Amino acid sequence: MELFLTSPAGISVHHNYIGGLLEHTVNTMSQAVLTADNNRGPIDKDLLLTGSFLHDSGKIREMLWDITKEYTTEGKLLGHIGIGLIMIDMSKIVMDALLDQKQKNGMGELVFCNKKGKPFDHNNITKRVWYPTLKKIGLPIRNPYQTRHTAATLWLASGENPEWVARQLGHSTTEMLFRVYSKFIPNLTRRDGSAFERLFTDRLEEFNNNGEEES
Repeated sequence: MELFLTSPAGISVHHNYIGGLLEHTVNTMSQAVLTADNNRGPIDKDLLLTGSFLHDSGKIREMLWDITKEYTTEGKLLGHIGIGLIMIDMSKIVMDALLDQKQKNGMGELVFCNKKGKPFDHNNITKRVWYPTLKKIGLPIRNPYQTRHTAATLWLASGENPEWVARQLGHSTTEMLFRVYSKFIPNLTRRDGSAFERLFTDRLEEFNNNGEEES
């Protein structure tokens, strides 16, 4: 997120200054709201806003702007659209879970939706499902955003490369990782994503085996 807040939106064409990407994105989202609110056609406002927010996200890795503004090697080869498509790595176990959930809800394109197939109201879900679930399993009350920290902890505890974890979280450096999560970072690292997947799979198999023995 630090990179998103400081990145320019271009080298020379538009919003080519520090913070330009943020300004350009806000302007684009504002236009998206006007378009959705003033069009009588079937426009998915949430989808339009999401696209407006993400459409130039790859620019945070397309350019360098510390001293002089210039394109990175990755930016020259892929461009910001191509970079944006591959910025977040998704492990197989997460993809399988999302596909399974999508199949179960049977409500079209959304993975998580209400009974009418519309996006969840996060405030409603937090109050009616999230907090009661935490209370039932004996965990302290915390907002859903804290699952981000859980993911970071699991990645680091399983031996993932801190630089890869930082990129997944949208951080420009590993400074915060070492400051907040240093006790979870081992000396050895493995192939990006594989160690976390192996740790999660082992725990899932252990849980399933215990369940079968008890039954």
